[in-house]
Amino acid sequence: MAQSTVVVTDTSSPRALQQTLGFVVRTVPGTTEVVVVSPRSLKLDGALARRVRRVRVRGRSEVQDAALAEVRTDRLTAVLGAGCHLSPTWWADAEDAAHGRPTAVTDLGEGAARVLVHPVGVIPTARRPVPVSASLIVKDEEEVIGECLAALARFVDEVVVYDTGSTDATVALARAAGARVVEGHWDDDFGAARNRSLAHCTHDWVLCVDADEVVTGDPAALRALLARTSANVVRAVVVSTAHRGTAVGAETVSSRVYRRSEVMWSGSLHEQLVARPGHRLVLAPEQAPVRLLHSGYQVTTMHERGKAERNLRIARAAAEALAPGDPRAADVWGDCGRSLVQAGMLDEAVDAFENVLQLGAGPHTSVIAGRSAVLTLLQLQRYDDAERWIAALEGAESSGALALWRARVALGRGDLPGARSALRDAVSGTDPWGVRFDPATATTTAVLIDVEAGDHEAAERTLRHQIATAPDHVHLRLLVQHASETGRPLAGYLAGCPASLVERSLREAVLMDGDTADRWLTALHETRPADLGPIVAGCVVAARHTLEARLRWSVVAREAGITDPCPLRLHATDEQAPPASRCLAWAVLADACGEEDARAEWLALLPAVPDDELPLLGALLEELAPGLLVAT
Repeated sequence: MAQSTVVVTDTSSPRALQQTLGFVVRTVPGTTEVVVVSPRSLKLDGALARRVRRVRVRGRSEVQDAALAEVRTDRLTAVLGAGCHLSPTWWADAEDAAHGRPTAVTDLGEGAARVLVHPVGVIPTARRPVPVSASLIVKDEEEVIGECLAALARFVDEVVVYDTGSTDATVALARAAGARVVEGHWDDDFGAARNRSLAHCTHDWVLCVDADEVVTGDPAALRALLARTSANVVRAVVVSTAHRGTAVGAETVSSRVYRRSEVMWSGSLHEQLVARPGHRLVLAPEQAPVRLLHSGYQVTTMHERGKAERNLRIARAAAEALAPGDPRAADVWGDCGRSLVQAGMLDEAVDAFENVLQLGAGPHTSVIAGRSAVLTLLQLQRYDDAERWIAALEGAESSGALALWRARVALGRGDLPGARSALRDAVSGTDPWGVRFDPATATTTAVLIDVEAGDHEAAERTLRHQIATAPDHVHLRLLVQHASETGRPLAGYLAGCPASLVERSLREAVLMDGDTADRWLTALHETRPADLGPIVAGCVVAARHTLEARLRWSVVAREAGITDPCPLRLHATDEQAPPASRCLAWAVLADACGEEDARAEWLALLPAVPDDELPLLGALLEELAPGLLVAT
């Protein structure tokens, strides 16, 4: 029985059909069935006549449907057109693609080289997947490294963590997760640190990630791509949250997968890959089938860990060291501007970006700086300066992005007709890296325009359409706010909510403000009572939110059989929380939950409560932990 099938559609000349069939027969295994679907009577040569099964249809309009009817669930099937320009390795590429994406149709090639590969669960190939190493440099990342390493496990065969001096539990957590940890040093040079991490990797292909990034995507498809590419660098999409409650605030393409034998890192800040001596940098034309969700550049998080100050120190040192006419000046000032934004020094950042503009930088540097500059100027409501940057980026940035920014400027000025007009042009374009503008990124601005105009029905329609068709672009805070302000039940938006949006929202809940996160997770729990994810996330959020939320989520968690995490215990052990609220949490744990250690902890912490707060604490104890109060 045939293990695979090639279906050729007769949509070209008889000569082209004969050539394609001949090439297919010569390049596929003898056990592969070859089928031709044609609207005409075919006369094939002797060898082809014996090997090829013919399916005749009544007209050209029926060719594609008949070809798809040949696709079977028990075998690999490739569908291609007559005249298709195939490479000598096309069949191996098809097997690799099917092996890498066992549940999806893969479109190999473009135009005349297009082949649709329909895979099955077991593909007749014994190729060993390409081994991949992960390389990280870290310092004090205990809050995020666990999630990062857990996500990496599906994508790589080893993880190398180069620690630059952590004082928290980062090293222990990384080792517990199975990573090879190298305890190194920090010399204010990101490129040098990445190269030191790279030196400890054992596989040639390396995936570079940061500890505050979560890798998502298709692991098998990534390995299949690495197996067939002749490039030494593959780019991937990095999604950096520009504001809480979204995963699409800033989407860029970054060189993150590479051959360590041919490339290395260079640059103290915002480091770049460069070719090793004797090699040249070769970028793969296609992007890696992965996305890196990055949370580390949110200003609040960075202030907690000092990253903004560190990056700013390095960037300022580089700017001060610039000599007149230095060709790196535009890049250095762009780095400085972005570091100032991350540190919250927005006016100084605008001045640094102005230097990039005056230096007449190339398209790549201009767009990198311009994206940060425009968003910063919009935040500062400096709309004239934002328009000047938008005009300067004409011909470099995608036309869709420029139109979207013009809409944001008009919206900021209260010009709703102008905002709607500009937004209609936010549909297409390509940036300097060849990334096409995604019109779905404009939907959030469309909602903001509708809300500003008081058209809440239109805003709701757009939000529902966005949830169904572009879940990665849903701005969760805006969705929750709109439902709250209009009195619409938030749970009503969750009917048919894609799993990808639910998964993302659970990760982002800890970054939202407490009220928004609590409302969203409560709605998720109401619509998915059997799902433990919203309950766990609700407990984590409640620990830093209100007393009412801590009590409510504690009850929900215990009813679901979850005792860890417990929002009351998380709050009680938080040394940054006020002593009175911590005391109350210990008291409830002791009296209502029967936690054995809680009474001793409550008594030990009680002297730290300020005298003027004791009356309120006593009143709350009478209500929430009366048994403990009487016993004491």
